[in-house]
Amino acid sequence: MRLPIMYTMSWPERVPVSDATWPRLDFTKANNLTFKAPDRAKYPSLDLAYGAGRMGGTMTGVLSAANEQVGERGGHVG
Repeated sequence: MRLPIMYTMSWPERVPVSDATWPRLDFTKANNLTFKAPDRAKYPSLDLAYGAGRMGGTMTGVLSAANEQVGERGGHVG
């Protein structure tokens, strides 16, 4: 995931990636990691993703394909 995260953080530019510019996360040296409950009002599709995961099978793939189709339509369903 290091490379996709770096591309996302540096978009639209490309930053050279190496251990010197983007070192691996060493959990033994991390001082503090804080996790909070997700904001379901801000991310309403999160419940769909959890539901697809609970259903199992190929439902997460179906959700991903539906997301791709919405993206191709400019974010509009219908």
